[in-house]
Amino acid sequence: MNRILDWIDQQTGWITMWRNFLAQRVPARAGFGHVLGALALFTFILCAVSGIFLLFYYAPTPDHAHDSIRYINEDVAFGSFVRGFHVWTAEALALIIGLHMLRVFIWGAYKGVRRIVWGLGVILLLIVMALSITSYLLPWSQNGYWATVVRMDIAGSIPIVGAFLKRLALNQDHIGALALSRFFTLHAIILPVIFAVVVAFHIFQVRVKGVTPGGVRVGEESTAPTRSFHPHLTPKLALLTIAMFAICSILAKTIGAPIEPRADPNSTFQAHTTWTWLYLYEWAHLFPAKWEFVGAVIIPGLGVIAMLLLPFIDRNPERRVRKRPAAMALVTITFLAVTALGIAGYASSPHPPTLNAIQLHGQRVFLDERCNRCHG
Repeated sequence: MNRILDWIDQQTGWITMWRNFLAQRVPARAGFGHVLGALALFTFILCAVSGIFLLFYYAPTPDHAHDSIRYINEDVAFGSFVRGFHVWTAEALALIIGLHMLRVFIWGAYKGVRRIVWGLGVILLLIVMALSITSYLLPWSQNGYWATVVRMDIAGSIPIVGAFLKRLALNQDHIGALALSRFFTLHAIILPVIFAVVVAFHIFQVRVKGVTPGGVRVGEESTAPTRSFHPHLTPKLALLTIAMFAICSILAKTIGAPIEPRADPNSTFQAHTTWTWLYLYEWAHLFPAKWEFVGAVIIPGLGVIAMLLLPFIDRNPERRVRKRPAAMALVTITFLAVTALGIAGYASSPHPPTLNAIQLHGQRVFLDERCNRCHG
């Protein structure tokens, strides 16, 4: 085995690279929070692999998209599980990246020479949000279709550039085959490639700049004691990875990703969104209809700009929580506001009625036979 590994290392250098990675120095006080970034990477890989499996069966056209999703769920071996696993790992990815950035903020790890590392993290969060937006239309369901209509109408209401942005996203005035193809290309090809490139640069920056020790002032990082990544953090990373895989697998098996009714552009439907967007929808609803774009686009956009500029605005060299009262107050207020808006959004969201097996079968027949074209 050693001879085989030596030969592989001579030809590729992978073994040496992996050993160097495991030997990276990390703060002696590093714990579970410091492996959230690596956990996010593993989650993205699992989500991408399951998504590649779905690509073999998905047809990105309005006539066949919904049927291909149903075929995956009902006829393909393990198709229902893989589709559910893809959905739940995507949800987990958004949660893990959010927790990772919260940990970085609390520890003050965005300061000093790590400004670019923080900026790359913000970009990765935006890409995950874009992946979520583009995935909504792909099943060609009622909820996905009308949720996209709402989002495109909000984007189109922006003065001056709104009409251009809407046409750029849809390539036409309505949501049809071209819009579905464009969303599919973004979700399955362009955004994952950009995510992978940004992640690679992000990891490279972390390797060069090192992991920030907690409670150490900017410029004094070299005085903090360190340990090697292995075996200090590898057991923690393995434990969280196994837990994440197990939880997503259980959710994929028990809840899965239900098939919603086929999209019908001629009907009306009150769309609902996932938990990751509830706070933003509720926030946008606080504004009058003609100013909804301010709450949905302008203010969140300013928030993103503020996140990118945070390392340049916060000049306090301290990283300890008790010596950063303004920063801690800001993150606490933001967290409470987002939580409150999310709870309010969930309470006001439309909840579909619970149907029994016979009613579900009747609903499927009604939609498959296109009865709703005449019998609304």
